[in-house]
Amino acid sequence: MVRRDGLPNYYDAQRFGSARHGGGFMGREIFLGHRERALRLYFTASKHDDRRTREMKRCVLEHWGTWRECLPLAQGDAARVLERLAASPRAYRQALLALDRRFLVFVLNAYQSFLFNEVLAGLIRRTAGALGFETGELRYSVGSFAFPIALGDEARASLGRRELPVPGYDTVVADDDVREVLDAVLAGEAIGLDDLRARQLPRISAHGVTRPAWMRPAHLEAGKPTDDDRYPGRLSLALSFSLPRGCYATILVKRLGLAAPRPR
Repeated sequence: MVRRDGLPNYYDAQRFGSARHGGGFMGREIFLGHRERALRLYFTASKHDDRRTREMKRCVLEHWGTWRECLPLAQGDAARVLERLAASPRAYRQALLALDRRFLVFVLNAYQSFLFNEVLAGLIRRTAGALGFETGELRYSVGSFAFPIALGDEARASLGRRELPVPGYDTVVADDDVREVLDAVLAGEAIGLDDLRARQLPRISAHGVTRPAWMRPAHLEAGKPTDDDRYPGRLSLALSFSLPRGCYATILVKRLGLAAPRPR
């Protein structure tokens, strides 16, 4: 089915490392001008952080406002943020500007990528309701992927040809269906396109771009199941394929892992 239908071109979880603590998107708070909230998320620990980093972040949140308390534990950008706050305790904008510019662009882009995923999943669910095909849902770190299980010709043509917005302040959407889904996603996030300007950060812009809604693996082949050397008692399967640039191989693997519906 994947060879025939292709699959959704989602961004996968590795795109959202800055939100892996589960507390929300730092980029969203920056877009909305919530500078203190953005910094709280920056200092929110994740199980993926090393022990020293977790201790530093927990110290900062526990002693929020007493900035010098945790400086001995901080290094790099985190130390520069705390030093600016120690010098001027509520200068949250200046503290954000102490962060590496590339990191700030990354967290803004991560939130835009999340919005794209939500629009794509919403469009798939909407199209499934209109054209009557089944979908499978798969949770990931910041949301839920919707995957069509099998597509008819009309649905395949409808979804496979679309370009969807990775939203920015200058995004313009001509397709009525996509616009309605985008509006619903933005309303659910309590944010508007005009908010996606990064007004707090000079020389950083968050333009909208488009991304293909669908990807089609080329030369997709699967070997025979064999005993898994790493996990005794399980089987492993070797896959070979190629994908267009910017597509995530892990999305393909996750789609292949969804069980096909049983015949009724």
